[in-house]
Amino acid sequence: MDKFTWVEIYKEIAGKLKDYKDRQPELINILADLQKRGLPTISLTDKHEKGEEIPLKKIDPFTFFANFNRGVKTENRIEIIKTLKELWGLSSSIPTDFTGIPVVNNQRTWFFGWQKDIGEQDIDVLWELFTQALDNNINPRTFDAALKQRNIKFNITMGLFWINADRYLNLDSVNRSYLENNGIKIHGLPDFQTYVDYTEKTKKLFQKPFFEISHDAWLDKTQKLPDPSPTKPSIRYWLYAPGEQARFWDQYFEKGLMGVGWKELKEDLSGYKTAEALRQRVFEEYGEKGNEIDLKQLRDFLHEIRKGDMVFVKRGIKELVGFGEVTSDYFYDPDQSEYRHLRKAEWRKKGSWMIPDSMKNLPVKTLTELTDSERIKQLLTLIENGAAMKISEETNAYVLDTAAIQYWWLNANPKIWDIVAPPIGMRQTYTSHNAQGNKRKVYQYFKQVKPGDILLGYVASPLRQIVALCRVTKGLYQSTEGEVFEFEKIEQLPEPISLKQLQSVPELGKCEPLINNQGSLFKVRPEEYEIIRTIIDEANEGVSVDVSPAYSLDECVEATGFSVEKIVSWKAAIDRKKQAVFYGPPGTGKTFLSDHLARHIVGGTDGFVECIQFHPAYTYEEFIQGIRPETDEKGNLKFDLKSGRFLEFCSSARQRTGPCVLIIDEINRANLARVFGELMYLLEYREKDIPLAGGLRFSIPDNVRLIGTMNTADRSIALVDFALRRRFAFLELSPEYDVLLAYQHRRNFNADGLVLVLHDVNAAINDKNFHLGISFFLTDNLSRTLEEIWKLEIEPYLEEYFFSQPEAMTTFRWDKIKERLLS
Repeated sequence: MDKFTWVEIYKEIAGKLKDYKDRQPELINILADLQKRGLPTISLTDKHEKGEEIPLKKIDPFTFFANFNRGVKTENRIEIIKTLKELWGLSSSIPTDFTGIPVVNNQRTWFFGWQKDIGEQDIDVLWELFTQALDNNINPRTFDAALKQRNIKFNITMGLFWINADRYLNLDSVNRSYLENNGIKIHGLPDFQTYVDYTEKTKKLFQKPFFEISHDAWLDKTQKLPDPSPTKPSIRYWLYAPGEQARFWDQYFEKGLMGVGWKELKEDLSGYKTAEALRQRVFEEYGEKGNEIDLKQLRDFLHEIRKGDMVFVKRGIKELVGFGEVTSDYFYDPDQSEYRHLRKAEWRKKGSWMIPDSMKNLPVKTLTELTDSERIKQLLTLIENGAAMKISEETNAYVLDTAAIQYWWLNANPKIWDIVAPPIGMRQTYTSHNAQGNKRKVYQYFKQVKPGDILLGYVASPLRQIVALCRVTKGLYQSTEGEVFEFEKIEQLPEPISLKQLQSVPELGKCEPLINNQGSLFKVRPEEYEIIRTIIDEANEGVSVDVSPAYSLDECVEATGFSVEKIVSWKAAIDRKKQAVFYGPPGTGKTFLSDHLARHIVGGTDGFVECIQFHPAYTYEEFIQGIRPETDEKGNLKFDLKSGRFLEFCSSARQRTGPCVLIIDEINRANLARVFGELMYLLEYREKDIPLAGGLRFSIPDNVRLIGTMNTADRSIALVDFALRRRFAFLELSPEYDVLLAYQHRRNFNADGLVLVLHDVNAAINDKNFHLGISFFLTDNLSRTLEEIWKLEIEPYLEEYFFSQPEAMTTFRWDKIKERLLS
């Protein structure tokens, strides 16, 4: 195969990019179009100074090049360049190789930082350097300015190399090491002159193009053996999975082998001695699907495991199936249909040893080194008796057994029962016969279920998601419900896994419940469970529940200005009733108080606060559930039943133990009876679950709190549906003049005159539902802004109220009362 076929088209791409210096949004649109075609791109999401995610608006030419010079598959790189060739009418040939090209790390592809972190001119400087480099006339000041940017350093030489590999020397870590080994000392990159010196010395020494030097450096690095470490222990212990759910274990035990997959790497990998060389090869083949965790496992299998090391063989995360000693170095067997990367082993134990609940689960990864001596001792103790274990039906403890664990898929019809609401550890039963007394589909499966088996808990339509994992605690037995088996929930998934997601995995093409989901209980093969388990772990990796910052009673009192007694009584009412409405006239601080009180309620727990605002067009479909149109992969319009805001809130609350508060601002502006629907019943009976309009059985978690705000100038409390009034605690807020006086006193403004005027205004209004509140005036520098507030906010409100009493309005014009307000 020809080498360096990329050099000319890279130069041509760089020449075209020069025209986009002032058209950067067009470059970003090109990347977005690549995404739509299914090609991998760099992230197109930036971060604003406050940390909010925003669309990327500016981009430099080196970052654009990085999009196809990073860890993506070779075919994707070629497809991206082919697209650019068609778009820009390039004349150079499509490359057939990428020999000698340095690539950036997938996690650091941008040559600039977040918008919130970069300097105003950073991207402009990169464009200027790019332009000068194309003209072969780099200004040292421009180069040095680029070097000072936080995401640059030696990367800038890589970018220059991409756009002209004949002229500019790449100084990535591989090349620097190669140059050092050949006598060219690299002492950092402080400025442009240093870069020129390195370039001239390299030209003189090697007398060949820079792209050939780059390739030679990579070849040199891949051949170097790692230095032996004297600190390594004489024997190391490893946990190892021989395929998904240990599917190769019987074969490997008989033949004395252990192996790993990596089926795309169809070659002997022993020549890739360094982590960098192996990384280059893996990312070339796997692209973005390659990751550092998998890479480390492969490198450990190739180079870290040594003859004499001991290996625990596992199935899943709860079972050991074997133990033995490594007896050979790595070797490659091309005649194997799969798992061609192998070592020999002497297996000394074979069986089934369940991990007790008192011990932590085994890791999900294929290969893990054990370094904790206590953990190693636990596992050795577990298998030393040579027998296996199971859960006893009588004691629910682990006892000796040789039977393997089985895996099942259990459908939960949300119209009949709820698998989401029960907490971890709660036991439930499932009947083997339906309500009519008929045996359920594939009754034989129910007879096969035994203690220790694992259930994938799946919620059927409309959710269609795996939401939990359960363990069988009793096989079939007679109960008052009839013939049932018993199970307990062992995991609740923060991120459920959709049926559609699983159906898109080719390896699950023959999985029973994915082919036809009509039924109750399905068998899942061990290798299928391992794949599903991996998908679950990847989706939920790093998903954690944050603890809300503590917000003490004193802090709440200080922030709101209300007394300790009032805050305590309001919180007690909310805890007792679980839902409350703050009601009162405009400007009494209802929303402000709700927010601070909610923060106090959830403070120091894993609870959270969310806020929504009702309006006259708000519907049941938005709040609870409804049918909403969307398109499928083929563009066909379909109508699915979707959860509304409250159901989503409750789903999140089920993952927490602390109180979770939903603030409903302007609650009375919507048609509450229509929006709440069945909640009118559930708000009062939290322990019950009932079918919603769409058929889904639903209950409100006990840790959910609702706080509404109601402006009585819009609607009197007397007009609120009595059924709703009975279910909420109604907490009245009236103008708290002492709060206003204290607030402005702390800001050195005497509000005595203002408070007297407000007394007069509210006396003239003579209706507490329309009284003028104090929040208009809870602002800094009130002496400067009071006139504007009064004229633009207070007078329009009073004009509307005193529409039929113009003489009353005249009394409260700014010109009439300004002396009193400011006295």
